[in-house]
Amino acid sequence: MNKYLILILMLLAPLSLFGEAIFLKDGSIIKGKVIKQYGNTITIINKNKIKEVFNRKNILRILYNEEYKKTVLIILKNNKEIRAHIVFENQDSYTIRKVLFENIEEVILKKNVNGVLKKDISLRRKEEERERTQKMALSIGGSYTFEFDSGFNSLNNSSFEMGGGLDIFAQYAIAKTVTLEIDLQQIIAGSANQLAVLPMELLVGARWWASNKAYKGIYLGSGIGITIPYKTINTTGIGFDISFKLGYSFLFDAGFFIDLGIRADVYSIGTNANTMFIFITPVMSFSAGYNF
Repeated sequence: MNKYLILILMLLAPLSLFGEAIFLKDGSIIKGKVIKQYGNTITIINKNKIKEVFNRKNILRILYNEEYKKTVLIILKNNKEIRAHIVFENQDSYTIRKVLFENIEEVILKKNVNGVLKKDISLRRKEEERERTQKMALSIGGSYTFEFDSGFNSLNNSSFEMGGGLDIFAQYAIAKTVTLEIDLQQIIAGSANQLAVLPMELLVGARWWASNKAYKGIYLGSGIGITIPYKTINTTGIGFDISFKLGYSFLFDAGFFIDLGIRADVYSIGTNANTMFIFITPVMSFSAGYNF
C-alpha cells in the first residue's frame, strides 16, 4: 500500500522536485527523481512524470544539483583558459565537458589549476565588453544659454542675452566613478539689437559620478578653461573660465548614452588695460554620444 502511495505522490509532485540529473554514457542527460534502485536497474520518474527504468551499466553518474549547467572559466597555471561545464569534482580533479550534451569528457588535475570562475561566462564577457566600451566617450549635442554680463567693466554697461550653441566633449574613465573631460563649446548669445558675444570655450575638467559606474546616473562636474579670442563691439581678448555642472546620463547596453545637464560658467575676458568683463553663463545642455 505504501509503495502505491509513494508512486501517486511522486506523480502529483511539481516538476521542481525532479532534481536528479542522470548522465548516460551516450552523452544524454535525463532529469528525474529516483524512486527505486534494485540490482542492476534504477527506476526514475522523469520531468514529464513518466516512469523510466535504466540499466546501471548505461549510467555514467547521477548528480543531485544543477551546478553542472553553469559554464565556468577554468584558469590553468600555464595561463590557458578553458570554458566548460564541471560535471564531476573530487578532492584531486575536475571532470569537465566543453559541450554539455556530448559524452566527451576531460579530467583536469586541481594541482594544475590556478582558479575557477563560476560566474556565468557569457555574463562575465558581457561585463568585460561593457567595461571596455566605457573607457572613452565622445559626444556632440546642443545647449541653450542665458548670458548675463555682470557689468564689471570700465564701459559700465550690462546686458542680458539668450542664445544657443554647439557642445562637443570627450571623456575618459580613470576610475569607476571619475571621468576626465575635454569640452569645446561654442556659445552664441545676442541682445535685441546686436550680436553681443561669440566666445569659443575650451574646458578641461572632471566628472564625479554618484553611481559606481562612470557614464551612468547623476554626476557633478567642474573644470577650468580658456575662452578663445573673439571680437564684439569694443571688446577683443581671451579669458579664463571656471565651470560647474550637474547632470544625469542615460547609458544603454550598446554603449550609446544621452547626457542632460545644467552648468554655470563664470569667465572673465580682458579686453585692454581698462576693461574687464565678467560673464555668468547658466547653460542647459542635451547631448548624445557613444562609448569607445
